[in-house]
Amino acid sequence: MLLVFSLVVSTVQYSCQSKVKQATKDVQNEYKDVVQAKEKGAEPDKIQEERQELNQARQDYVETWEEERNKIKDEINEGVQRIDQSIARLEQDMQKADANARDKYLKSISDLRQERNQLESRSKDVIAATQATWSNTKRQIRRDIDASKDRINRLVGDAR
Repeated sequence: MLLVFSLVVSTVQYSCQSKVKQATKDVQNEYKDVVQAKEKGAEPDKIQEERQELNQARQDYVETWEEERNKIKDEINEGVQRIDQSIARLEQDMQKADANARDKYLKSISDLRQERNQLESRSKDVIAATQATWSNTKRQIRRDIDASKDRINRLVGDAR
C-alpha cells in the first residue's frame, strides 16, 4: 500500500514540476514578445495583443501553481489517512497480542501519531506558502514526505 503511495507521489512530482516549469517559460516568452514588439515599433494593436497573451500566460501560471498546491495538500491528506489506517490496524492487532508485544505496538502507535502530526503540519506550510517561497517549500515538503514513508514502513514493521 505504501509502495503505491510512493509511486503516486513520484508521478505527481514529475508532472507538476513539468507543468510549472512550462508555465514559467510561457510567461517569460510572452514577456519577451511584448518587449520585442515595443522595440520594433509595432502597431499599438499588436502590442496590446502581445500584452493580452502575456496576461493569459500569467493567469495560466497562477492556475498551474494553485493546482500544484492543491495536489500536494491532497498528497499530504492521503498520507495522514494512511497513517490513521495503520494506527487503527495496529490497535486491533495489539488487542490480540501478549503483554510484551503490546509495548512494541504502543511505541509504534505513539511514533506514528507523531509522524501524523508532523505530516499534517506540513499541510499548513503549503497553505502559508506564497509564489515567492513555493519552490523551497515544495522541495522541503517532498523530502519530508519521502522520509515519512520510510519511517512509517519501519514503524509498522517494528510493531509486528
